[in-house]
Amino acid sequence: MCAVQRPTGGPRRLRDVTTPNKMSDIGITIPVQWDLEDPPPPHPANQFVVLARPEEVVLTFAFAAPLVVGTPQEQMEQAKKLRSRGGIKPAFVTRVVITAHVARQLHQVLGKQLAGLEQNP
Repeated sequence: MCAVQRPTGGPRRLRDVTTPNKMSDIGITIPVQWDLEDPPPPHPANQFVVLARPEEVVLTFAFAAPLVVGTPQEQMEQAKKLRSRGGIKPAFVTRVVITAHVARQLHQVLGKQLAGLEQNP
């Protein structure tokens, strides 16, 4: 699990972040050494599907660009056409499978990070 604090006062590069990885089956914690000096580029996503099963959670992320432009009337006409064609198909970004335990950790970390954003917009 990783919880990196939101930087204040400008951009911050992340380097050599270490997070604990507790292997509860055998009761030992092994550090995970993150090398974030040159991370891969982020991919935007604004659509998602979550499939939760008792043993795993599948997160699917996709991107759908805004498709309507022009005056409000033109946008309405374009939106009606898109709807009549059955909608839009977003571009697939990635699909991730995690355990239910990791999903709970992710939920906790996201909650803390979002609470911090609300306090320091």
